[in-house]
Amino acid sequence: MNCQVIIVRSLKRSLPRYLYAITPLILGHAVAAPPANFDDRVESLRKQVGVPGMAIAIVENGKVTLAKGYGVRKLGAPEPVDAETIFPTGSTGKAFTVADLGILVDQKKIDWDDKVIDHLPEFQMYDPWV
Repeated sequence: MNCQVIIVRSLKRSLPRYLYAITPLILGHAVAAPPANFDDRVESLRKQVGVPGMAIAIVENGKVTLAKGYGVRKLGAPEPVDAETIFPTGSTGKAFTVADLGILVDQKKIDWDDKVIDHLPEFQMYDPWV
């Protein structure tokens, strides 16, 4: 297996996380709607990486600016991806949780050494330190 095949397979698995991370960079700050060529750019990237389908949601100040699907749910199947399509995400939620916590630490809203129950008193575990 050559290096290019390995990279493409890796991109297929990581594309949703990658797009989640770069969407703010593509759109800039506080935009009311995506740029005119946004769909073309997303579709081009989707085809380049070779995934059958994907969905993007952009939420600004609590309001959905964009919720849209691209491509199909399964390779060779006609059902399109839409804003309601659910994708398996595996363990990616852990990475997003830690990134979100890092933002809160940077904003001085929490500290890495804080107990969870200091911020969420209803969260109780067997270990009182949590």
